[in-house]
Amino acid sequence: MKIEAKNRSRRLRKKLRVDEFKELGFDIAWQFNDDATNDEIDVFINKFFDEVIEPNALGFGGEGDTLWHGLICTQALGSCTDEHRTAVEKWLNDNGAKAVAISALYDVWWAE
Repeated sequence: MKIEAKNRSRRLRKKLRVDEFKELGFDIAWQFNDDATNDEIDVFINKFFDEVIEPNALGFGGEGDTLWHGLICTQALGSCTDEHRTAVEKWLNDNGAKAVAISALYDVWWAE
């Protein structure tokens, strides 16, 4: 469902998260080796948050075991940038993740 921005008040545009209040995010997925232990995965995820998610004021919602997938968006109102995408992808590749996949930026509220 796509919301067409017409003559809406600023308050309504903000409530609908359209126009200047649109929020962009991106999907990510990666894989661990099949023999990765739970402890190794926990260390990796903690490091992921400490080194790339938190310092960039991003949020991650996702799950996995040896295959992880999720959504990255900003912690506050706002949009991710291509620089965020690049930083996340680089960090995952530099830290041993396999089969890293990063989507294009998209509207996290009104994706088609």
